[in-house]
This record gives sequence, C-alpha cells and structure tokens, in this order.
Amino acid sequence: VRAKRSTPGFRGQHVHGILTLASLCNATYENVRVGEVTCLYKPGTLNVVTTRIDVNQTTAGSIALVLQSILPVLIFLSHKKGKEVHVQITGGTAVAFSPPMAYVTDVLSPSLKRMAIRVRADVSRRGFYPYGNGKVRVLVNPLLPHEYIKPIQLLDVGTIVHVECDVLSFVRSKRFEETTVDAS
Repeated sequence: VRAKRSTPGFRGQHVHGILTLASLCNATYENVRVGEVTCLYKPGTLNVVTTRIDVNQTTAGSIALVLQSILPVLIFLSHKKGKEVHVQITGGTAVAFSPPMAYVTDVLSPSLKRMAIRVRADVSRRGFYPYGNGKVRVLVNPLLPHEYIKPIQLLDVGTIVHVECDVLSFVRSKRFEETTVDAS
C-alpha cells in the first residue's frame, strides 16, 4: 500500500475507510493501522441494521477519500434496507493529494445522479491540514423499487460555456487573495 510514497503505508483516512467498511460488512481484518503496507481484509455479510454512520477522524484525513471508499457499500445498504443512510464524517475537506469536497458535491454526486444514485453531501464545516475538524453530512437515498443503476457514457463532454473557481485558504492573507484574483 503506497509503497513508493515518502510516507508509505496507510494514512488515517485509509484506516478509517477500511474500519468503517469492516463494520458495514461484518469483515475480519489484520494489520489495518497507520503505516502498514499490507493488510488482510475478508468481508462478511452486509450489516443491514445500520442506517446512521459516524466516522470521526481526529486528523485532517481526507473526508472525500473515506466517503469514496465506503460509498459503494452505502448505496447497496440503502437499497437493501429501503431507507436513507445518514453518514457524518469529520476530518479534512481540502487535503493535498486527495479530491476536495467540491469534487464530491459538484462532480461525483451529479454523475451518480445520472445513474439513478442519489447522494447528497453537505459541508457543515471546512477542515484543513494539519488540524482537520471539518464536518460533512452525507445522505444516500435508496434506489426505488422500479429503479436500477443506469449505465452512462461520458464520451462527449460538450462545449465549455462557463468556468467557476472557488479558492479556499486556511490562512487569511490579503496578498494571497489579490494574487489569486489577478491570476484568474
């Protein structure tokens, strides 16, 4: 796992993702801790009792990476249960080398919606490295009885008619703001 990185092995967000999956799938596992480069993971049966999940990272671990790791199981859990699944994840909302939450809300969720998968993620509080402390609430709606996951093709992206940019900074700096605005 991440063997050629400057800090090889699992980071906090990977551990939280795997442990959350383990609780959802009644899995057994070995060596799931920060720094480990190998692990053993054996999923069991889906835990259909769960409809509320809390993932409390005490670091700036990427909320988006945790969500992406557990989302496939959440989709099938909500369908099997026939109820919404509510998830709250704390950690980092904009973390280096990870997709920011804006990717989840503005790209991933609309793409999933085209597939009849309804996922809404609301950022309650932003969290940045090194402190984290961000909070995201996620709602996964079940597929309706007559629905199925629809295939999509993303071959023709069309013409770009509008570009929007949000700049987030942990430290407020007038010079940074001016430079960013001038560059755009």
